[in-house]
Amino acid sequence: MTSNSSYCESCSGERKSTVAIRFCSDCDERLCKECVKYHQKCKATKFHHLIDLTSMLGSKISISKTFCEIHEDVSLDFYCTQHDTECCRVCIPSKHQSCKDVLPLEVASKHIKNSSLFEDTLREWQNIAKTLDHLRNYRIDNVSELEKSESAIYEEVKNWKDHLIKQINNLEEKLNIDLSNHKKKNIDQLRKENAEISELYSNVREREQELEFLKEHGSNNQLYLKLREQGKGVQDIVKRVQKMAISYKKVHFEEI
Repeated sequence: MTSNSSYCESCSGERKSTVAIRFCSDCDERLCKECVKYHQKCKATKFHHLIDLTSMLGSKISISKTFCEIHEDVSLDFYCTQHDTECCRVCIPSKHQSCKDVLPLEVASKHIKNSSLFEDTLREWQNIAKTLDHLRNYRIDNVSELEKSESAIYEEVKNWKDHLIKQINNLEEKLNIDLSNHKKKNIDQLRKENAEISELYSNVREREQELEFLKEHGSNNQLYLKLREQGKGVQDIVKRVQKMAISYKKVHFEEI
């Protein structure tokens, strides 16, 4: 029943290979064109359900007869109302012999297509399918939302990253400027102080050399007068040196 090239099962019994065009769901057989005509004329089979084989290609719906679980080669053709179960002809004498209402399946199913059982069962499946469709759509929408949220978060993270990088660059630029200004300011001050120290150092060395020279080559009077002269300013110089020593504080970049 999976291809138009399937052979007619009635003709196969007569060792004929005739292409089947219909399937009888009541007989569970494939039929060729001639057998279909006979099937539709015969009183016993004229009301059987014939299905075009092309409509069954690729279909997952099974319309073959259902066979008994106990007698696997015998189809379920009866319905026991007492046990509310389908059974085959072999089951009747062994399990349903005393049952009063064992009906042929075609009798039990006569009005099934218009029955409340069919309507209720079909509606139940439709409701379940509708619910499952909603559940599936919820998850599809959820996947879409997650993908959109992911993109939005990525964009937000990128924006924050760009913002932080800009802030860091600005901070780096400011620190570089502050560092340069701090260095220049303190170097200028240290050089100024050093120039003052160097000038004072030269002055002190000159006075030291004057005394040593007069001691070696001058008279006592000259050395005495020079000592008296230098004595007037030596305390001022000592105070200046002490002030320089006390006021000096080593400068570090950590103080920025």
